[in-house]
Amino acid sequence: MERLEKQIAKRVRAIRGTRTQQAYAKAVGLTQYTLCRVERGTFLPRVSTLIAIAREARVSLDWLCTGEEGPPNARPRPPRS
Repeated sequence: MERLEKQIAKRVRAIRGTRTQQAYAKAVGLTQYTLCRVERGTFLPRVSTLIAIAREARVSLDWLCTGEEGPPNARPRPPRS
């Protein structure tokens, strides 16, 4: 099975599209060097960074991390009393 870093790297490269690494890194609050490491699969970003990437690309965090979407009507369960 492919490492998580490599899986995320493929999806980040795909969603960046034709934008430069420098422009995309700035949009998500990273340095170009860090984005380069993420896209090479040599660095697993923090959750907050993954959230920023997902928001900028308008994709779900589930898809970014797993390649799969969550259930369409998924909602957090209310806390138990």
